[in-house]
Amino acid sequence: MKGKRLKINNNYLILSFMLFLSVYVILYFFNFITHQFFIASILAVCLNMFNFGTAVTLFKKSLEKSNQTFLFYNLGGLGIRLFILLIVLIFILNSLKIDKYGFILQFFIIYFLLISLEIAIFHKTMLDRSKNN
Repeated sequence: MKGKRLKINNNYLILSFMLFLSVYVILYFFNFITHQFFIASILAVCLNMFNFGTAVTLFKKSLEKSNQTFLFYNLGGLGIRLFILLIVLIFILNSLKIDKYGFILQFFIIYFLLISLEIAIFHKTMLDRSKNN
């Protein structure tokens, strides 16, 4: 059962990544967005996918652990992930010549979409675990 859950979570990650990238590539190909906005969007997608992948990985590692370890991995991981995202956001905004407003807008839209997906995955996994016990 655990192997099946891991495969489903990886499929969500890959599917989300491909969906976001394909939308931006199509918009760029048909000249609906500028090159700077395209680069900003790709950076926002990659940064959020890294965050999402890290969250899913930490959640998988903490499933069979004690309650204290589970909270440490998930809540502590959330704090560390947010701190790293903040550092990377500041670095990107200060050092790269991209559409800053477009980057911020895309980053937060994708962030909240992936947080919703993350919560749904965690909720479904925990419901499946409680039904099996």
